[in-house]
Amino acid sequence: MSRFAKCPGCRARVSTGFMGGGFFPIFECKKCRTLYCYLCPGSGEGKKCPSCGTREYVKAGECWPE
Repeated sequence: MSRFAKCPGCRARVSTGFMGGGFFPIFECKKCRTLYCYLCPGSGEGKKCPSCGTREYVKAGECWPE
């Protein structure tokens, strides 16, 4: 699994301020191989690929603060 500093799809980063921190998952579409997170527009909170719309994905890694 890979570790990301920001989402490859929408460039979202993990909040590091008060009540921030932690990580969020990065998904990879099984059909078109697009990398995305739950914040990407069109992803339906990570339930579908924002590029092709399929709901088949695997967890590709995690986004952590730098």
